[in-house]
Amino acid sequence: MNSAPTARDRWIWLASAGLMALTMGLEFVVPLGYAVWLTYFMAVGVTLFQRRVEVPFLVAVGSTILLMIGYHIAPASTNSAFSFVNRTIGGICFLLMAVTVMKAIQSRRIAADALWLQEGENAVTVSLRGDPDPRVLADEALRTLCARLNAEVGALYRLQGERLLLVGGAALPAR
Repeated sequence: MNSAPTARDRWIWLASAGLMALTMGLEFVVPLGYAVWLTYFMAVGVTLFQRRVEVPFLVAVGSTILLMIGYHIAPASTNSAFSFVNRTIGGICFLLMAVTVMKAIQSRRIAADALWLQEGENAVTVSLRGDPDPRVLADEALRTLCARLNAEVGALYRLQGERLLLVGGAALPAR
């Protein structure tokens, strides 16, 4: 499976970074005691919709660091008695949420891999229908496998005694 980042992944990373930056900006003007930092949960949560497993944890760690910085830069207020406790619990929850999102991404990958494998098995099964001779059967199976795996060439051998005999192939020179 291809693990290169897609355009959607990049947009999601940008949205997550934007939410973190917006929240940090609000920390400069909103006094302590107001839960503006809860927006960091959205930054962690939106990472569910991208494909990289490590991104939720990185966003959670970044959010936790920004949460601590925000505690020190936010204007003081009379309503800030429990801000440190609330933010500590929030930082722990960011990390726990990141673990949950990471597990969801891993499960989605496992399901996608299983589906890809099942589709490949089904394609090979369809190519083997009928009652062709072994050479045609081998050629059809290998053509299907090569198409599925993006392979340019394939060869299928069978063991006869101590020797391997070429049964069929895809993109092989004619005999």
